[in-house]
Amino acid sequence: VYISHRMEEIFELCDTVTVLKDGALVGTRMVSEITTDELIAMMVGRELQDLFPDRTDDKGDEILRVENLRITETAQPLSLILHKGEIVALAGLEGQGQQRFLRSLIGRYHPFAGTISINGKALKMPLSTSAGVRHLQQLKVGFVPEDRKEEGLFLALPIAHNIAIGLHSRRPELAPARPYRSVIAHMMEVMNIKAAGPSAPVGSLSGGNQQKVLLGRYLAADLDLLLVEEPTRGVDIGAKSEIYHLLRDFTRQGGAVLVLSRETIELIGLCDRIYVVHHDTIVAEMPAAQATEHKILDAALMGGSTRQH
Repeated sequence: VYISHRMEEIFELCDTVTVLKDGALVGTRMVSEITTDELIAMMVGRELQDLFPDRTDDKGDEILRVENLRITETAQPLSLILHKGEIVALAGLEGQGQQRFLRSLIGRYHPFAGTISINGKALKMPLSTSAGVRHLQQLKVGFVPEDRKEEGLFLALPIAHNIAIGLHSRRPELAPARPYRSVIAHMMEVMNIKAAGPSAPVGSLSGGNQQKVLLGRYLAADLDLLLVEEPTRGVDIGAKSEIYHLLRDFTRQGGAVLVLSRETIELIGLCDRIYVVHHDTIVAEMPAAQATEHKILDAALMGGSTRQH
C-alpha cells in the first residue's frame, strides 16, 4: 500500500488508486484507465481547470523594486519590479539562486550589492535580521518560509497563538495588545482551517491546514506584500487549490505576492509573470499565460540569452 498525493509517483508506481476525501471513500480506479485530470477531479471534487483561480489584468502601484542586485560577488546584477495585484514567480533549477534572492529581501541573506525599495522607500543595505518579524511586518511584508515546521510555525502552540503572532507584530512597540479572538475565528472560517477549534495545537493538524494557519498569520495582518517559498509543499491537491485561491484573493484586494516553487506547473497556473533564475541572476522573463515547462526549462538550462516579454 502506497500513500501519496504526488501525481507522478502514483502513475509511475501503482496499479490501482483509491481516493479518500474527508474520511469517506470516493472511488477506486485502475491507474492505466484514468488520466491525471480525472484523478485530480476525484481528489478535489471539481475539474482541473478550477484548480487555479482566474488571472486578473488589474495591476496597481509599484510595491517592490530591486535594482542591480548582485547576490554574490561574481553574480551578474539583477533587477525586478512587482506591482500590487500581481503574483510573480521565481523559477529555475533548484539551487540556482531563487531562494538566496528571496531571502535577500528580508535580510536572511546578504547580497554583495544593489538597492531594494518597498512602497517607494529605499531600504538600508544590508538588511538586518535583528528586528525579526516585527521589522518586516511594520514594512507590511510577510515571509512564508519553505519549511513551515522548522521556520514558520510553533507546533506545540494553539492555532490562535500562531495567527496572533502576526497581529502582535504589526503593533507599535508600546501599543497595548487587543483581544484577537474574533479576527482568529474569522480567519479560520475564511481559510477553511479544519480543526477542533482555535485552541487545537498546530502540530495536530494536517500539512494543508498547517500551511493555511501560516498563511492566515499574514493575511490577518493587513499586509501589502507576501514573499512565499513553496506555497503548497507537502499538502494534498484540495488544499493546494484553496491556497491558490487565497493568494489570488489577497492580490485582488491590493496585495502582491512573490513566490518560488519547484513545481513549474504551479507557477504557470498561479502566477501572472515568471522570472527565470540561473547562476544567481535573472535570465528570462515571460507572461505566465504564455509560459510552458519547456520554455522555462530551456531558459534555466541555457541561461536565457534574452528576456522574453
